[in-house]
Amino acid sequence: MTDIHKLGKTWDRLGKQNAFWAVLSDKKEWDQKEFFETGRREIRQVLDDLKNKDVSVHFGKALDFGCGVGRLSRALSEHFEQVVGIDIAASMIAQAQELHPPKNVEFKHVTSGDLQVFKDDAFDFVFTDIVFQHMNNELTLGYLKEMHRVLKKGGVLAFQLPSHPANTWKGLMIKNLPDPVLTRLRKGMEMNPIRKDAILEYLKKIGFEVISTKRDPNHKHWYAYFYYVRKP
Repeated sequence: MTDIHKLGKTWDRLGKQNAFWAVLSDKKEWDQKEFFETGRREIRQVLDDLKNKDVSVHFGKALDFGCGVGRLSRALSEHFEQVVGIDIAASMIAQAQELHPPKNVEFKHVTSGDLQVFKDDAFDFVFTDIVFQHMNNELTLGYLKEMHRVLKKGGVLAFQLPSHPANTWKGLMIKNLPDPVLTRLRKGMEMNPIRKDAILEYLKKIGFEVISTKRDPNHKHWYAYFYYVRKP
């Protein structure tokens, strides 16, 4: 079984078991309204961050990569004319569609390990949060290259990725326990960080202009960052 098929199988299972928790594990049981409100707050913060950096965003077409049940797709739809959410898990996409998304949101089940379903220069904005960390580094780097391809000139990519464990009790446990043990404890969810300096170097190599980085406050036991980059 290839890494991409294994990843899809894991997240399809998690989506069937408890999709809201699998997407956002802060709570075991979520109120639906509260769950989707977390997405609205997050997107507002991201757009405010870009505005504060004097970054011009064209609010045409946005891609929500690893959309799950549409937590962020719905939030993006309040700002963009059209939103496409894609996910590797059929169970997630099915639930996203069953939850009656806004009319300007479309969901696609994409399992190819790339973004070849989209043409070059298709999107004005690409966003992904707490997604790259669950796939191997090779897939992450490949998807970043694909995101550069599908962005229009001047388009913006915002994404989150852990760099390395923090010096907390749990961070020390992450550093010392074998990865297979940690993955079992997370019910099959992998955690695959990439060092901040390495990801910044790669982003420049594939043609992105780095706008800024920001520490992700939601990861207490990891040094994780939001990266804001633009296609020149």
